[in-house]
Amino acid sequence: MYSTCTTNPEENEAQIRFAVEELGLLILPLRPFAGFFFDDPAPDAKGSLLIRGHASGAQGFFIALLTKPIHGETQRPPSPSTPACASLPQFWSPYAPENDMRALLPPGETALYGEKIYFLPQAGLERLPAELRWQGCTLGKAQGGQARLFPYLRRLLPPVPGTGSLNLDSIAPLIDLLAGRGLKISLPGKHVFLYWRNLPLARLAVKGSRALLTSR
Repeated sequence: MYSTCTTNPEENEAQIRFAVEELGLLILPLRPFAGFFFDDPAPDAKGSLLIRGHASGAQGFFIALLTKPIHGETQRPPSPSTPACASLPQFWSPYAPENDMRALLPPGETALYGEKIYFLPQAGLERLPAELRWQGCTLGKAQGGQARLFPYLRRLLPPVPGTGSLNLDSIAPLIDLLAGRGLKISLPGKHVFLYWRNLPLARLAVKGSRALLTSR
C-alpha cells in the first residue's frame, strides 16, 4: 500500500508510474469507499484513489495498492540476441543532436523492447547465456521517433553544462522545482538539462516559458 496526505501528482501518480515502469509492479484497483469524494488519477495510475479533500470535509490524500506480478502477467525483455531487441541509433540524435548520450554510458548496448529502451551492460552480454531472459537498466521510452529518457538518469546528462542547460547556484530554485512551481526560462526546445554548481541533476520539461521537474 502506498498512501500520501497530498494530491500532488509528483508525490502520487509519478511514484506509481516509477513503481510500474522501473520496479515491474502491478496496480491492484481499489474501489471508492463511502463518505468521500474522489477525483480521477492520471491514466497510468488508474485504479488508485485520489480523495478530494475539501468536498470530503477532510485533507486530500492518495491511496494505491501495488503487487508483484505472478508468472505470465508481465513481459520481460528477452536476451539481446533475439529479434525483439533492436539497436536505437534513430532515437538518439533527434533527442540531443549536440551530444550522443550513448557515449555517456558504461560499455554495453542499447536495445528496444516494445516501447521501452533498455541499457544492456557489456558484462552481461559477455557472461549471460543467450537462452537466459534478462533485463538491463530501463532508460526510457521510444515514442514518436524519439527517445523519451527518464529525467532522473543523471548519468545521461553531459558532464558539464552546455547549450540548453540551466546551471543554478542558489538552492531556492531547486525548492521551487521540487514544490512543482517550476522555473521561468527563455531557452528553446522541449527539454533543458539541470545542473547545480556544475553537478548534473536532472532533465526538465519545458512547457511554455517554464521548466518543470516531471517524470516524463
